[in-house]
Amino acid sequence: MNSYPVGLPLPDHTDYSGLIDYGIIRSSVPASRSNQLQSYNSPQQKLSLSFSMDNDTYLTWLSWARTDGYYWFEIDIISGFNPVDITSTHAIRFIGDISYTKRGDNWLTVSVEAEMIPGEPQDPLS
Repeated sequence: MNSYPVGLPLPDHTDYSGLIDYGIIRSSVPASRSNQLQSYNSPQQKLSLSFSMDNDTYLTWLSWARTDGYYWFEIDIISGFNPVDITSTHAIRFIGDISYTKRGDNWLTVSVEAEMIPGEPQDPLS
């Protein structure tokens, strides 16, 4: 498995958000006690990541993201099991579109949705 390149910016900790999707399916019949079940053997952990960088770094980052970011890679991010400002190495891949917001003349923030391998045995916080 590839590692996130050294020298490229890590995700911002201030704009972290995530979703743990258990694949809940509810009965379509309106009732006071609807039936529901989980459709996944393990929950899907989605993260919305933001990376802040200058324009030159963005060109390098975007080139890497387009060729390797949509395959599994290891990166130091905040654990989905304990979303505080403690990072550990996790395997993730990008699963959404890349968007950017200009923050100034030579600064921007790039956002992308990622998926974490659920139930990683090496996650110290699981």
